[in-house]
Amino acid sequence: MARIDEDEVRRVARLARLALDEEAVARLAGQLEGVLAHMDEIARLEDAPAGEGEGPAGRGLDARLRPDAPGSDPLAFGPERMAPEWKDGFFVVPHLASLSERETP
Repeated sequence: MARIDEDEVRRVARLARLALDEEAVARLAGQLEGVLAHMDEIARLEDAPAGEGEGPAGRGLDARLRPDAPGSDPLAFGPERMAPEWKDGFFVVPHLASLSERETP
């Protein structure tokens, strides 16, 4: 027996003020039932005793975590490392002639 049937999809769609045609209702009912079946499988794996072939330990997965220790980050560096030219804490950029004051004749 399906836990999510087409009537349930129509009821939720009505609450969410969604207009669904019959094809969409049938498709969503099947997809939602598949999601619930997948969630049941995950819950079954988590509830199984370790070492009995069902839980994470029984499936050969290593559940240990890495130590939470700070280390150097290879992507952490100052902007001067990316700058073609750097002087006194500022990027050095070419002078733009269009921004300079024009001389009057």
